[in-house]
Amino acid sequence: MVTSNQIKQKIKEVIKYLRDVCGCDVVERHDNHHVISFTPPNGMTGVITLSSTPRTFEGWVQHLKQHLRKEMLRVGFSDSETKDMKRAIRLITITDGVETSKFDNLLSYCFTRKSLSPYQINELCRDRMEGFSYNYLTEKYGVSKSTIYNILKENGLIGQES
Repeated sequence: MVTSNQIKQKIKEVIKYLRDVCGCDVVERHDNHHVISFTPPNGMTGVITLSSTPRTFEGWVQHLKQHLRKEMLRVGFSDSETKDMKRAIRLITITDGVETSKFDNLLSYCFTRKSLSPYQINELCRDRMEGFSYNYLTEKYGVSKSTIYNILKENGLIGQES
């Protein structure tokens, strides 16, 4: 059975994401359905309408993510931004204060990741070819091991050890 608290909490997560991460103005209404309107800085408005009485919570969340992604793409967000949204919303359903702080930390991590410049990518590849460890590279460049692995793979350096 789906509780109204589960739905309210997930809607809070989405509103927090849209406001804090995407910089949108957000308005929520609740009549027979939950309606979330959001306006990113470009001025276009997206609207998500969700059932107030879903059969399963998992199905409801899946519908929410699909509908939100479609609306975000329609109003001008990039495909990568919508993938980050799906990851952030998928990770935690907040149930108490401890989980809330974990979710805030996770959002902060997911959306403050930095991209490396082409120069940094070249330096990273050179560092790895010189034998520096993955742990050293993660600290030096401030990115995850998987990001380093993907960069090295894209540049044909996976499997080359010095």
